[in-house]
Amino acid sequence: PAASMIEQALGEALCQLYGLGVDSDATFTSGGTMSNFMGLLLARDHYSARMCGCNVQQAGLPPQASRFRIICSEHAHFSVEQSASILGLGAQAVVKVHAGDFNEESEALAATIASLKAQDLLPIAYVSTAGTTDFGAIGNLAELADVAHAQGLWFHVDAAYGGALRFSQKHANLLVGLDKADSITLDFHKLFYQPISCSVLLVRDKKCFDYIGLNADYLNPESNQDLGLLDLVYKSIQTTRRFDALKPFIALQHVGVERLGQMIDHTIDLAQAVARQLQADPRFDLATPPMLNAIVFRYLPEGDCSHEQVDAINSDIKTRLLLSGQAILGQTKIAGRAYLKFTLLNPMSTLDDVAALVDDIRALGAELAQNSGQVRQVGEPVAC
Repeated sequence: PAASMIEQALGEALCQLYGLGVDSDATFTSGGTMSNFMGLLLARDHYSARMCGCNVQQAGLPPQASRFRIICSEHAHFSVEQSASILGLGAQAVVKVHAGDFNEESEALAATIASLKAQDLLPIAYVSTAGTTDFGAIGNLAELADVAHAQGLWFHVDAAYGGALRFSQKHANLLVGLDKADSITLDFHKLFYQPISCSVLLVRDKKCFDYIGLNADYLNPESNQDLGLLDLVYKSIQTTRRFDALKPFIALQHVGVERLGQMIDHTIDLAQAVARQLQADPRFDLATPPMLNAIVFRYLPEGDCSHEQVDAINSDIKTRLLLSGQAILGQTKIAGRAYLKFTLLNPMSTLDDVAALVDDIRALGAELAQNSGQVRQVGEPVAC
């Protein structure tokens, strides 16, 4: 069973690289959404067993389940709500906390937990996002973990985007405290540069996989364990799945940890350089300095224009570049306003490459604004 042995060995190596200790284990999944789902599945069943005396696998959800709450940042991935719904808790079980300056704050978490408990609700888990989709924001993981654990919550870290910083020579410090997580999502088709689909869930205590483990005589009889036969079915909700672990296994051996870190550092340095250029240009509004390699910004046209017109011009910029085959930009909203987004993941990209695209955006924005008849004075800001 070479594939199973390689997957198990890589999972164990990753657990040690992320500091989860000798009792940890891992399971590969199809993507970050599935890893987050499994992390919250284990969190739900762990709380049910520990605090409600209920084996969910055998007895179903405990009566208290309607009071279960999962806390996360307002910038958390949509899969948190999706998971709560699938797990029978409902999207209403997810409580979102405001993130000041896009970063999670331990004080806000503590206040939210206290508020929920005062309402006789049961917070069971906190999901911290190490690298938000839009901004790459990472909170103080050590402080967040301490607050969550002090209040009896499972601490899951969605590090699908930012988890690769573990290999960075310059930015690994942003993940201080990640080793306190009960479970961690890593996504290899982001900063690990692997093709989809490929993700892994790391778990601090391998015994938690017992919550979902089942034995079937025709598949994985209990006697296999006595014989020392490796069985990965017990810790996955997928029986048949691909050998996705092969991709990062080969890549890490071929590229190496040090080189991977250099690739990541280059993209972050590039994002910071591009952000400085955008900030110095009155035609652009930079939402916030980049925290990883995602840059959120928008074009500001000349002339008097409404917020709606600025939004329309930025949306048109994205669409025109896409339909022309010139570039694919991301798009998001901040306080209801339309913004564009660079996600500079390619380690082969240069500052000249991105500067040329910025020139194209500026020219296209001017053309669209002219067609709309705008006349704003250069340098006059448009408030968010």
